[in-house]
Amino acid sequence: MKTIKISRVVSFSKNKTHAQVIVLVGKGRNQRSHTRQLNHAMVGLNIDPRAIPLNEKYAEELAEARSEMLQAKKELKELLDYRDNVLNVEATEEKSILSDEERADLEAKIEAAQNALHGTENALYDAQSALAHVRRECPRQCEFTGVF
Repeated sequence: MKTIKISRVVSFSKNKTHAQVIVLVGKGRNQRSHTRQLNHAMVGLNIDPRAIPLNEKYAEELAEARSEMLQAKKELKELLDYRDNVLNVEATEEKSILSDEERADLEAKIEAAQNALHGTENALYDAQSALAHVRRECPRQCEFTGVF
């Protein structure tokens, strides 16, 4: 977890489980202060203003990628189930239900669905990697040290 140095404690809660602290960032004329509420483990929201929006953005992208992958899996499963049903019926009735053209079209749809599934799996992996990177480099919460 990222660590940030506290410059001053403003107040404690009555039972000392929470504290309000000030963190100074920058030097000289560019120095800014940030006030944060910390829990008993001295953990609070990151002072970097990009932290929360970035984490939310990449979490949403991950959720969207998961949804797209599940949809692609569902479509592929439906096509494979349809093909299996056709093959079972053809085996029991000993005659062809689909013409050669329809069979080729079904196989082409299955191949396209498999390619789409691979694409969504790659997108999911990329989204997971991006979120992990953001959480590592710019986490939502940080540990605060010093003054105590």
